[in-house]
Parts: sequence; structure tokens; C-alpha cells
Amino acid sequence: MSFQQFFSRLMDHDQLAAFFSALKHTYFKVIIDKPNAPDYALRDFGIAEEFVPISEPSIKYSTSRVEDDVWETLYSKKLAKIFKDAKTLAVSTDAEDRKTRQDRWDSIKRIGMALFNAALFVVAPFVPVIGEIMLLQMAYQLLEDVYEGVHDWVEGKALEAYEHMFSILETTVQIGLFAASAKIVGDLLPKTSAFVENLKPVKSNDGVTRLWQPDLTPYEHPTQPPATLVANSKGLHRYNDSEFLTIDNKTYRVQEGGRPAQYRIKHPVRPQTYSPRLRHNGSGAWSTETETPLQWTDAQLFRRLGPSYAAFTEEEAANILAISRTDNAVLRSIHDNALPAPAQLADTVQRFKIDKDIEQFIAQLESPDRATRLNADPYTQLQLLIDNEHWSATTGLRVLDPEGWVIVQYPPETISASYVNIYASQIEEGELLNAVLEELNASDSRLLLGVSPAIGDELPNLQVKIDKLSSNLAHQARLKRVELFNSRYTTLQLRGNAESALLQQAFPGLSSTGAQELIWHAQGDEVLQLLNQKTIPIRLQEEARWQVMESRVSRTYEGMFLNSFYNPDSEWLTLKTLESLPGWSKEVRLEIREDTFEGKVLNCIGEESAPIRKILIASENRYSARDALDQEWR
Repeated sequence: MSFQQFFSRLMDHDQLAAFFSALKHTYFKVIIDKPNAPDYALRDFGIAEEFVPISEPSIKYSTSRVEDDVWETLYSKKLAKIFKDAKTLAVSTDAEDRKTRQDRWDSIKRIGMALFNAALFVVAPFVPVIGEIMLLQMAYQLLEDVYEGVHDWVEGKALEAYEHMFSILETTVQIGLFAASAKIVGDLLPKTSAFVENLKPVKSNDGVTRLWQPDLTPYEHPTQPPATLVANSKGLHRYNDSEFLTIDNKTYRVQEGGRPAQYRIKHPVRPQTYSPRLRHNGSGAWSTETETPLQWTDAQLFRRLGPSYAAFTEEEAANILAISRTDNAVLRSIHDNALPAPAQLADTVQRFKIDKDIEQFIAQLESPDRATRLNADPYTQLQLLIDNEHWSATTGLRVLDPEGWVIVQYPPETISASYVNIYASQIEEGELLNAVLEELNASDSRLLLGVSPAIGDELPNLQVKIDKLSSNLAHQARLKRVELFNSRYTTLQLRGNAESALLQQAFPGLSSTGAQELIWHAQGDEVLQLLNQKTIPIRLQEEARWQVMESRVSRTYEGMFLNSFYNPDSEWLTLKTLESLPGWSKEVRLEIREDTFEGKVLNCIGEESAPIRKILIASENRYSARDALDQEWR
């Protein structure tokens, strides 16, 4: 290294030109010749310089005493030089690709600016005796000032970020040594870090911009809401005065932000740390700022529409999408634009979920495990009890709160001569059937259980009676599953507002989701007509008729998949599809009759004169196969 290069490291960048110019005139006599044209006209032929060494140069210099601590003084001067030189950095003119260079400089600027904002800490005095401790504290404080969520990083990531941060500081020092005309070569730039490159600038809760690792693993909450807790209309579970969101089987505690409907994820341990933003459509579809819904798989697009959607298998989801005529482009638009699900899709999901819940309810009651039976929906059990043919017609059922007020009663609109009273606390503790049997007299218990009605015969013990009653209710649920399905679906249809009810009354078969969609897309004057005049605009009438037609098509397909739903159109479609299959014989006539062999013909295919006749008897939501002689068909 030459002496000039050595001294250049010690000089401020903006003084380099003046320093070396003065140094040159100290060691050399400079003779300048400005040649002119032959006609003595002034023209620029350049300047010719001649350097004549001075035999005894006189170097003028001065010294000053360091009054304060030498290490503190050197540290302060070095830091001041770094910041001063940064203002006069040379502009890069190397051959690096423009876009690549810009991307890399963006990374440097993000971290470098954050580093300089944190510099007030590092100007603290450096004490050699305890320097190691102060350096460690300084390093960690710098990390906290520049990066968000350092506490949550896995081992090695903090060191990687720290090295990258100080490589930028070192680069800044090196850049300050170059003259304004020098090139900044690519090798001078700090080595890129994949981890640091993936960090994103965010505004922390204290208003300071820091770099944050877009990873929600540290935000997963250890608290799990009870499995029996039903999510609200937004898809959130309220538990212990907090709201929880479950995404891909991971639970997060969320909190509404400063703006209405703006939610953020809260850290389970450090509430003051950065809270990632959430986006939702108001009906269960959520995405975080770390996700890109447009890159989701087809299965993710469906499951992330809400808790009720996530309960289905991929095969069931495919059936739902096919029945509702919903393609993946629609699902992507829902997530990308935070839109509600289409009415036909939402309605089909409701109906599939009801069917799935009824199937699960029956399986729970039929389980030999008593703990599993306790999970069966208690209010469906109450409905089955009151509808049981062996239940006394003069006796009702009531559920009471701790003060004795009626929460619900069965039958809902009938005043009974007597009531079996059950407290809500007994239901919560899994004592429903126990409480019912203890309230009934011996005669009613025998009748309900289907045991010997003889007064002298001894009744089985309580647990045996509970097991017997559970089995009876499961059998009854299988026979009445269509009634259970229709009852649950009808209840859902009554939850709309007055405008939805007006549309549904005018157009039977219009679902509540269909009515809500019509109102959602209604124009201002149309909404006012619904609200004030209680009449339906012409355009909405046409849309409602179309919705009813679409629903009928969906119902036809649903009957081919749902065990708890009966639809004659589904039978007709099934038979017509069967008839069109290759290999189906035209010599076969297949009939579906109601209740008995001689019952009403509900649907049929094939000619009446066909030599082969087969009968399907539809009774109690089941089919039995018979031949032309009313013999069992195998």
C-alpha cells in the first residue's frame, strides 16, 4: 500500500482532493503550459503540466493533545467519519445488471437506514475493561432496534442477521474511501443473506419501522377453544374473553384493530411485539399477511372459506363444488377480493354439513363407548324423545336455567299437562338421559324403553336403562333422519333479516343465502323499496326466480349424495342416468313405489310390457328390492 493510500484512510472523504493537491504542491513545482493556435486565437488544446521535484520540501503540520480518554476519542472520531463520508459516496458505474443492482441496494437501504436510526445507542462511550459486555449488549440492542421478533428466531438466525447488518456498516466505511470518480465494484457489496432478504419492513406497535420475519409459528397460541364451541358468523371462537382464529389446525388469538373489521394476530407471550395483519370476508374466510391466496391449492381454496368448509374431505369438497357449479376461479376471486361465498355454494355447504352432523350424531349414539355417546347433540336427543311414539302426548320437555327460567321447551308451541324439567347444567355435564329417566314414572319409563310393561317386573339399573334409551334414539334417528334434516335446515332459513324473509315468502324455495345475495347486489333504490314499501323490485323478482331454478338443480344433485335428504327429482335423475348407461337392457322395467308393493308409483323406467319387472319400495327413508312376485330381490 502506498503512503497516499495509507493517509487516504485517515482523511474525510470531502477533504481528500484538497489534501492531495496541497501535498503535490509541497513536493513538486508545477509548470502549466496552455498552447494556443498559430494565429494566437484562444482554442482548447488541453493543459500541459510539468512536475519539477523540490529539493528540500517544507512540510507544514501541527499536533494537538488528546485531553479525554484516547479510546473514547478515537471511537467518536471514527464513527463521525463514517457518517460524514456516507454523504459523499460515489455512484456505482460497474457493469452489474441494473435490476439486480437495484434489488441489492434496496436490501442495503432497508437495513442500513434502520441501522443508522439506531445509531444513538452506539455512540455511548466504549470502556475497554468492560468492553466485551458492552459490545454484547450493543449488538443485541441493535438487533432489537433493527429487527422485529428477535426473541422468536431459531438458533443461528440472530447471528446471521447480525453479521449481515455489520457487513453493511463495514461496506459503508469502505465506500467512503473512494474518490468520486472511482467505481464501486460488485465484490464490495455485502454478501446477501437468504434469511435477511426474506424479511419485510413493518411498523411495530411503537410506531418504529423494523424488519420482520414473515413466520407465524411464534404466534401460535397454546390455548385451544373447546371442540364443542361453535364459531360465530365471522369464523372466530370466543373463549375466556378472547377471540381465537383457527387456520390449518393452528390457533391464534386475534384482536380487532383501530379500524372496524381490521383484525390482527396477537403474540401469546409478548403483546407489545408486532401484530400481523389479517384479512377476512366477514363470513369465515381469513388470510394472513404472510400468505398469497392466489398460490393456494384447490383444496386450500375450499377449506379456507370457513370452519364449516374445513370439516369436509377432498372428495366431499369436490362433490359440493360440482353440485353448486363453482369453479376454482370463483374461489380465488373470493379470497383475493374478500367477497362472500356464492349463494349456491354456501347453501350446498349448509346442507352437506347438516347431513354430516346427523350421520355423526347417529354414530355417536350407536357407539359402545359411553364417553362417545355423551358427545351426541343433546337438543337433537330432546327432539327425538318428544317425537317418540311411546312418549306421553300429555307430557312436555323443558330446559331450565339455574334460576328456573325456561330456555327451550318441546313441543315449542304446545301447552302440556305436565313437563319433565331438565336443567342446562345437567345437559352440560352429560346427564341428559339420566335426568329424563329419573323424572319419568315407572310406567312411562317402561313404555319409552320398550321393556315388559308388567308392573311386577323389575326395571334394569339406571346405566342399563340409559344404554337402552341411547340405542332406541339411534334407531329412531335413522328412521327420521329426513325429518331431522328438514327441521335443521328450516331453522337456518329463519335466521335472515326482514328483507330476506320478504323475498323468501314471495318465492318459496329461495334459500336464505340466496335472499341475502340478492340484497347484497341490490341497488340503492331497490333496497329502499324493500325497506319502505315492503315490495320487491322487478329486477330482484327475476333474480329470485333464477335463484329458485338454480336451487332446484342443486337439490336434484344433492339427493344423489345426501343420506338424510329425499327428493323425487333425484330418483328420476338416477333412473334416467341408469337407463342411459351402456349395457342397460330394454327388457327391464324398474319401478319405485311408496311404502308397499302395491303403493303409488313414484318413478319408473322401462316399458310396462317389459318381460322383467323389478320393484324398489321406498319406506322410512330406505329402499327394499322386490321382484314381480313380491319376493326379495337379491
